Amino acid sequence: MQPWMEKIRKSEEHLKEQTLVELVGRKRVLVEHHKGILGYSQEEILVGCNEGILRIEGAQLCLCCMSREQLFISGNIRCIICEGSER
Repeated sequence: MQPWMEKIRKSEEHLKEQTLVELVGRKRVLVEHHKGILGYSQEEILVGCNEGILRIEGAQLCLCCMSREQLFISGNIRCIICEGSER
């Protein structure tokens, strides 16, 4: 295998451990590879992740669906903040 292909493969393996946050407009957020809900209200949802804490702020926030790997939040999203340790 070529050296650059090996670098891509290692990079992809590292990304599997990272939290993926996908924002759709200002109405929906999909979070993959989370560590659970740490706090929940209609104005703020705190999500544990490998990188620290993901803070989602807004209005009328709703946790629509949650599994071990993914969670789906809807509402009027004002901001998403990643707090905690940097690796």
